[in-house]
Amino acid sequence: PLFMTSWHGLDFTDSTTTCSPNAEIGVVQSCNVVYGDNNLDATTFESVPATSLDMLTYADTQTNHGQGTNIGSGIGFEDGGENYLMHLFGDIADGAGRIEVLSYDADFIEMTVLEGTWEFVGTPFEHIKLNLPDGIYYRAYLDTMGGAGYPFLFEHEGYVRAGRAVQSGTEVPAIFGRNPDTLLLNAAAKNVLLGPNGMKSKFVEHPDWTSAD
Repeated sequence: PLFMTSWHGLDFTDSTTTCSPNAEIGVVQSCNVVYGDNNLDATTFESVPATSLDMLTYADTQTNHGQGTNIGSGIGFEDGGENYLMHLFGDIADGAGRIEVLSYDADFIEMTVLEGTWEFVGTPFEHIKLNLPDGIYYRAYLDTMGGAGYPFLFEHEGYVRAGRAVQSGTEVPAIFGRNPDTLLLNAAAKNVLLGPNGMKSKFVEHPDWTSAD
């Protein structure tokens, strides 16, 4: 299986967002963190990043139906122009539970609750697998990824973070809508291969290339 998460940095050109794929390449922020339900700042009452998976779950006796709820704001996300809040119910120790996804408009006047499930998975690392309701897609900060696989939550370096997983055998280019014949290189490899002391002279033109660049 392939487990992926985004590490977008801070976009200094846009003060309205903290995470952007247009960030400076040397600036890395924790933009994959999840702002947990049970995790409000005692002074400002604003959501802060969750530091454990237990901070994301509620007892089955609690509910998020309608206004005046007895739980927090939820994990917010957007899909297809619709706004959603996701809540997890159950106990991590039990290994599974249910999900309620609240679909709402900007004024919380029109609300619909859809149900899914979650399960705690111990391998290859501990994470929560999210089985969302049909038709609901949680990108988990991977905006360029298609609909393959499932979203998951995991703890890393002191915070709960979001990602997506696909089963083994899935073609990686298909996940991101890329040409499978395209060779992807990081900066170090590109410099070695195409630099003045590299192997550039050994390459031949690819039939799909349209320019020397």
